Amino acid sequence: MQEVGPEHRPKTVVGLTDILKPALYQLPVLHEPTFVQDVADVYAGSEDPFKNFQLKMVLAISMQKLSKHYASLADSYFLAGLQHMEDVLEAMDHRTLQCLLVMAQYALVTPTRMAVGNPDIPPCSPISDHSG
Repeated sequence: MQEVGPEHRPKTVVGLTDILKPALYQLPVLHEPTFVQDVADVYAGSEDPFKNFQLKMVLAISMQKLSKHYASLADSYFLAGLQHMEDVLEAMDHRTLQCLLVMAQYALVTPTRMAVGNPDIPPCSPISDHSG
């Protein structure tokens, strides 16, 4: 199989890597050449939860760093990434750690608190009553 050089990659991936650089250089958790390949894989249809989660989190970080006007778009990417969280946590390996670190990076650049947990359960309320 012949390798595809950068000049033959979809322009979206090449242009996207320029947008993603601020997020990748903040705290270099992801190996950039591997991540660029993962981006290409996702755009080619890969459903790998790690690749999809990392791409969406890096997009969220990039949108937050780009301008406060993109905050709602950044939150949308963050929430889209959380759809892969269960599969990411199931593996419990170095890829899981990378994903959690990228998510922590998002928390560092987000000016508001991250919504975590079940919105139907009020904070500090007992989940079940064991008094009976």
